[in-house]
This record gives sequence, C-alpha cells and structure tokens, in this order.
Amino acid sequence: MVINVKNWAYFKEYCKNYKYIIISGPQRSGTTYVSVELATELNYRQVDEFEHGICQINKMLTYIGKEPVVIQAPALSHKLHTIDNKDTLIVFMMRNDHE
Repeated sequence: MVINVKNWAYFKEYCKNYKYIIISGPQRSGTTYVSVELATELNYRQVDEFEHGICQINKMLTYIGKEPVVIQAPALSHKLHTIDNKDTLIVFMMRNDHE
C-alpha cells in the first residue's frame, strides 16, 4: 500500500498501529530526522544505520520482534521488500526535486 503523507499528525497516528517501523530512502531525504522525531514522539527506541551496520540486513532484522523500534535504514532500500511481518511498517522517504 502506498500513502502520500503530508500531515505529520496523521502520519504519527498511522504509525502507532505498528511496533516496528523502518525508515528508508535516498540520501538527504530526511530518514535521520524522521526516524529520530518519530521514535521520540511514539516513545519507541530509535536505531540509526550505524548501529545495525548500514548494509547488514541480518543485523537490522534482529531488532524486529523485540521492543517497539524505529529503524533508520536508507542503504537497505533494495532489501526491504523481503520483510514480511504484519507488525512492521516500511516507510520510503522521497526527496523534493524542487528544494
């Protein structure tokens, strides 16, 4: 499912339905900012890309199934389609070409 979210309050409420949230996207698209802010507002643990080894999908997956977490994983965009967990939301950030 694809949702174009331009309202932070709506996005935050939508995310509350998931225990594990993975934020991915191209460089400079806001993955760091969104993962930190979302984790703070939801009171979830935040895991940045350096903590799970940037490109190590198996290490990143060790955070799924534990405490609620927001994971920043921009370098794993090409692997995230393999995750099949009903409690996991995968968010792809998009850069605005006009900024």
